[in-house]
Amino acid sequence: MLNEGRFFRNMVSGRIPLNPVQRFGILLITAPFIAGGGIGSAQAIGSLVMSQDLVGRSVEFTFALTSVVQAGFGIIVLVRGLTAMPLPPAEEVDDSLPPDAPIGESDQELPPNPPANEPQKE
Repeated sequence: MLNEGRFFRNMVSGRIPLNPVQRFGILLITAPFIAGGGIGSAQAIGSLVMSQDLVGRSVEFTFALTSVVQAGFGIIVLVRGLTAMPLPPAEEVDDSLPPDAPIGESDQELPPNPPANEPQKE
């Protein structure tokens, strides 16, 4: 599940520029989501209209809602994947350099206090 989530997140993030073959792959990956969601929602809505009892309607409404969410996910991934522009590379920060600001008195470390419960030496 983590790999699949990372796969879809990286596909739509725009971190990697996609060539035309990869963009066609996004179309092939999202087509079952969109088609399955559309067909499933059409069937569920048709059954919802024909259903007479409350339990049947609630089950069909759940199937319709699930199918609409599936189709919506496919559409979002398709649009974001095909229109994602590569992000500019982030500026690297060199942590080996000291900070530019001078060290103030509040930044200095205080000496440790001796423990209060130790017996004093004579």
